[in-house]
Amino acid sequence: ANYFTDEFSSKEEVYMAINDINQVKNTIISSMDIFHWRKKIDALEDEIVVLLNKRAFYAVEIGKIKQEQGIPVLDSSREEEILARVASKTKGPFSSDSIRAIFKAIMVETRKVED
Repeated sequence: ANYFTDEFSSKEEVYMAINDINQVKNTIISSMDIFHWRKKIDALEDEIVVLLNKRAFYAVEIGKIKQEQGIPVLDSSREEEILARVASKTKGPFSSDSIRAIFKAIMVETRKVED
């Protein structure tokens, strides 16, 4: 049996079928790429949670020392120093302002466990 004559009526139909197969293949590859990148993000998020909790633990210890010494939990100058330092370290794609905002939120949440 001739593949072209039995399944397709013209070469044009063959090219269309090949194009359809390539589109399906590209969709599968893209899905695999997305899955691959999402798995990497999932792993990073797990690491970030561990690091955030480690940071919070340290802050709790600092909070205990501050309480013993009668020092207020909020130290605005220290927070600004940290925000400036972390903002200066970004190489993208996050902007300095984005990094500042993220760390500001971390500090707000950390103060809640530090009190």
